[in-house]
Amino acid sequence: MKPWIERYGPWIALFVASAAYYSRFIHDPDNGVLLYSQAAQCLIDNRILQECSQYFTYPPALAFVFVPLVQMPMGLRLLIWYVVTIAASVGAFKCAEVVGSRLFAERFSATEMAWVRVIAIILSLKFVLAVLENQAYEALSFIFIMLGLVGLSERRELL
Repeated sequence: MKPWIERYGPWIALFVASAAYYSRFIHDPDNGVLLYSQAAQCLIDNRILQECSQYFTYPPALAFVFVPLVQMPMGLRLLIWYVVTIAASVGAFKCAEVVGSRLFAERFSATEMAWVRVIAIILSLKFVLAVLENQAYEALSFIFIMLGLVGLSERRELL
């Protein structure tokens, strides 16, 4: 494989996937990002979340994550959220690959690894697309869980 594809391929794929989902859901920001932004505005205004944004039933840390995005236009907010969500999904796949590869004594060849990746994506695509369509925060939570598992599997307890 060409070295530039190995180096920049995942970033190009991330950009293409984000652009595709951005154009698909730009007309309906009400699913999640608007609610998250309202909760972030409550934090900025120093108001109680349950009174200010009654439908925000998520962890308050999620509202805190959205504080920098509150002043941005909705289109840019959505684009950033999709880039973060897709990057977290890709990162979770990579972490799962690192943890899963420890189960085998021998490393997979490049062809075998490509097959494993394709099958993993096909089997989990329904769930990844559900997170993207609902503008959910689970991918962001999941990447931290997977990073913790990678840290434990490499005996790096701090991670």
